[in-house]
Amino acid sequence: MDQFLDEVIGVDRRIVLVKISKERHRYSIYACQAEFAAVTVNNAPRHTVAVESTEPEAVLQVIEQLGLRGLLNTSYVRAIKQILAMPGA
Repeated sequence: MDQFLDEVIGVDRRIVLVKISKERHRYSIYACQAEFAAVTVNNAPRHTVAVESTEPEAVLQVIEQLGLRGLLNTSYVRAIKQILAMPGA
């Protein structure tokens, strides 16, 4: 494994090894599937929420009822870059 990491990561310094753990809890809310996750990136804890449905209005209703309206929707890649203070975050 060390040889692989040296050969791949050693070649391109933009690639960073990150320790991640994720604990998920899934729920059904109205016509939506929802997920709450506790994520740790290099010992930095974060919480995430996802709401999905084939019915956009149902998603908006659940987001409103959970008090999530107006919060920023951030991808995992961008969040990891922010935690690591990487460019492009």
